[in-house]
Amino acid sequence: MKGTREGLPRDVWPEELSTDRGFRLLRARFDELEDLAPDARAEQLQELAKQAPTLAAELASLFDQAARVKSPLDAPAGSMTARSSIPNIEGYRVGRLLGQGGSSWVFLAEQDLDGIERRVALKLVGGVEADRFLARFEAEKRILAGLEHPGIARLYDAGRTARGDAYLAMEYVEGSDLLSFCESRRASLAERLRLFVRILGAVGYAHQNLVVHRDLKPANIMVSFAGNPKLLDFGIAALLDPEVGAEGVRSETLLRLLTPAYASPEQIRGERITTATDVYSLGVVLYELLVGQRPHETTTVGEELERGYREVAFAPPSAAARERVARGERTLEPRSLAGDLDAIVGKALRSDPAERYRSVAEFAEDLERYLAGRPVVARPASWWNRAAKAVARHRAASVAITATVLAAVLGLGGHIHQLGRERDRADRAADRARREAETSARVADFLTSIFAAANPSEQPDRPLTGIEILERGAASVDSTLAREPEMRARMNALLGGIWAQVGELERAESLVGPALGELERRLGPNDAATASAQVALAQIRHSQGREDESKDLFEKALAARRIALGPRHAKVGILLGQYGNALKAKGEFSAAREAFQEGLKILAETLGPESAESGKAWGNYGLLLFRTNEWVECARATERSLVILGKVYGRESARYATTLGNLAEVRRQQKRYAEALEAAQESFRIFQKNYGPGWKNETIQRNLLGWSYFDLGRFSEAQAEFGRSVEAAFRARGRHPNAAWPMRGLASVAIEQGQLSEARTQYERALGLRLETRGPSHWEVAQSLGDLADIEGRLGHRDAQESYLRRALTVRREVHDRTHPDLARATALLGEFLCTARKGADGVAEGKSMIEEAILLSTPTPTNPEAQEKAAIASARPDPQEIAAWQTALGRCGGGRPST
Repeated sequence: MKGTREGLPRDVWPEELSTDRGFRLLRARFDELEDLAPDARAEQLQELAKQAPTLAAELASLFDQAARVKSPLDAPAGSMTARSSIPNIEGYRVGRLLGQGGSSWVFLAEQDLDGIERRVALKLVGGVEADRFLARFEAEKRILAGLEHPGIARLYDAGRTARGDAYLAMEYVEGSDLLSFCESRRASLAERLRLFVRILGAVGYAHQNLVVHRDLKPANIMVSFAGNPKLLDFGIAALLDPEVGAEGVRSETLLRLLTPAYASPEQIRGERITTATDVYSLGVVLYELLVGQRPHETTTVGEELERGYREVAFAPPSAAARERVARGERTLEPRSLAGDLDAIVGKALRSDPAERYRSVAEFAEDLERYLAGRPVVARPASWWNRAAKAVARHRAASVAITATVLAAVLGLGGHIHQLGRERDRADRAADRARREAETSARVADFLTSIFAAANPSEQPDRPLTGIEILERGAASVDSTLAREPEMRARMNALLGGIWAQVGELERAESLVGPALGELERRLGPNDAATASAQVALAQIRHSQGREDESKDLFEKALAARRIALGPRHAKVGILLGQYGNALKAKGEFSAAREAFQEGLKILAETLGPESAESGKAWGNYGLLLFRTNEWVECARATERSLVILGKVYGRESARYATTLGNLAEVRRQQKRYAEALEAAQESFRIFQKNYGPGWKNETIQRNLLGWSYFDLGRFSEAQAEFGRSVEAAFRARGRHPNAAWPMRGLASVAIEQGQLSEARTQYERALGLRLETRGPSHWEVAQSLGDLADIEGRLGHRDAQESYLRRALTVRREVHDRTHPDLARATALLGEFLCTARKGADGVAEGKSMIEEAILLSTPTPTNPEAQEKAAIASARPDPQEIAAWQTALGRCGGGRPST
């Protein structure tokens, strides 16, 4: 083996690899050993390690990864190596072979989900151990299922073939890859750039969800025949690599899970993967889209290593295009690529990640500025360049004023000043967008660091729980961002929202409340970040039963998002659904209906009618229709939600199970009790499969099972489920108000069995728990007071019954407005009691007054019959049978029909 001038090999340190001398030494040693047999190479490396251990270790890593230069997606798959026969996979009808890479295959297949068929692409995964891969898929499934974007192909499922190989079921995209699509259409420069901007939008969405692709290339970007781009294989690299997941932690080896020609330098070096990795790969894709060739046409492993360890020059797109024209090859007009596009592509392809675009949103913004004829960030513009672009944007006006050129010259100073003002306004808007994109990237990176700390390799004793991760995150925010109050406020608002979702409302409020105040002071009430904090606090107030505050916060957030994002943005559609939930809780059903319907339209326009968000919105709309007793329409909305969520998340997902449980409730109201029990049992099975015994919301599912048994007269089974439901609530959440619901179920069973004292005991338990956890002014407290009034009436205790009825009505008046149907019902109940149980004139007179009040509260004022019918439905007033019963009670009291 060759040595240095002294005859001994010199060691090389990591920081030297970026220098020419260090890289030449590494490259020389690599070339010397490359052609040796593996055993001989290992022997030489062992000898080298005695004198130069760092150099030997780096070389060993390079050779290890050079042997794995292909992605495991394209590597041999054990039993698949010799043939490409159609696999046998349960649940799928496998059809023709779509393509193959290395020794892996992709098949077109049809999946039948209870009569709903969908076409999928089945990819047989090679190069990884099936058990490890499938276990990782289960761990990452929620993250990947959450990538719901029209530009990202969904990942549905994973499993085994009959031969034991692992497979992936992905959304099938019919079309052609990006380059083939543009070439076959002879797409213009503007068409290519607009298509590419849409691709950037899909990647940016994934980055916001903490998923980096890491293998972006034209073959992974399909375009439908209608011209809609769709990204393939998002998140698959995270499944296949046990060292690098969506968290983006460092991989200690080189050339793993990448396509070398599109890989970033830091990816080749095996360093930490970030969103900048995808920015670089997208720069390569854009270069190829514009020129017809890649910036670095390497042919050897050594050339790829050189690009990883030191900056390698490449021809700007315009220069490369001129060379292709000179060779007689087809490309875009070189002059159209010169200047701004050379600068944009060059910025995306910087070797140093810090010098690239800081996010794909910033990358897209610069391309949009180019398409609009405005100066681009990648190329600092001179005064002349800006003026020329301004003229180009207003070419028709420029032609029209050629006859008055002298006047234009005389007024040139004022005109240029105006152009400068317009430019400054545009630049400020661009700067705001760029800053927001940078902030989003920082938030994503910060969250990545929090969750990376929970990696099993960092926690050898045991993995961290979700609560521990949140606690560490909060501590990290306080320590790391102490001198950045705006960023700290953003992070606290985000973490507070997560605390609220796990039921820790006090901790959530302690983070979100101050964060909202800070953001309002620094960014103003109409900023998108302020709106997000308002939404988080609104949801907390909703969970606390403080519905007036919740509604006000949602309205402020809605106004802010419409200003910041536009009235038809997808986030506006999502927020309208949340606002609809708040309105429903207040009993403002007509306004809630309008909010839900507008939100559904926006989501269908922006994300598609079968997107995950549309599916969730249909489910929430169904819950509104449940409150308004519109059982047919409620069932339709819930069934529609169920179909969509089953397609998106799968029929074994917890989200599907939640909606299935809602459908069980609808079937109960429709008196289709056998179907209700079947749906409740299936919902419970799916939850238990996903979460195991003792999950957080087990009490809700057992309560539903209990009522389903109760409806069928299976009281012993109902009693058992209600009892388990109470135990589950206390076990998971302590003294939580959810336990009051199955206590009411136990009381109902006791009534059916003639055990009235036991029923009263259970009702009293429920009331005590609700007063303790909800406070005295909550509709659930009013419900429990009504329950106790009923049982005291059954026991013949009239004084106690009257007391509970009056207390219930007092609470209803505190928490509901006059249009709420439950207020009318509580008023009528007390009125009927006074008319029948109190024989004195005063009692009868008061009872008549209350029944009249209940009827008036439930009668719409418009005289038009159609308007009356619409108003009755929209406000969920008591149905005509209820009102007729009150009329009868009023007659018994000696009154007539009240005047409207």
